Amino acid sequence: MACLAVTPVADMQKNLRISEILLRQLCDAGYEVSREANGALTISGTDHRVSRVVDLKTPGSTQMGRNRYENIGQLTTNDQVKFVICSREEYDWSVSKAHQIPTGCTCGRSTVFAQSWAD
Repeated sequence: MACLAVTPVADMQKNLRISEILLRQLCDAGYEVSREANGALTISGTDHRVSRVVDLKTPGSTQMGRNRYENIGQLTTNDQVKFVICSREEYDWSVSKAHQIPTGCTCGRSTVFAQSWAD
């Protein structure tokens, strides 16, 4: 079973707390649960049974300044890191960040090439 949760930006902290409760309840019910988090959101409150996918924003995305690099130190072998790479420079940047990821954590197995649009 797949579950997609969308967190509206209007009240991000409140919605984040509510989604953490939902994720915990799904784990308690025996579901395998995965949460993809924008790199700007903390993963610290996420139940350890949830597979966390951290989307680190690359320099060309204009969102890199919002990355919470403390998330990298909290990754486990149950987690993944995703990079959307739009240039050779972003590839090199992503490789440098990948070297900081704890052993056993999975970097996305596929590479996505797409235009990064400025806000």
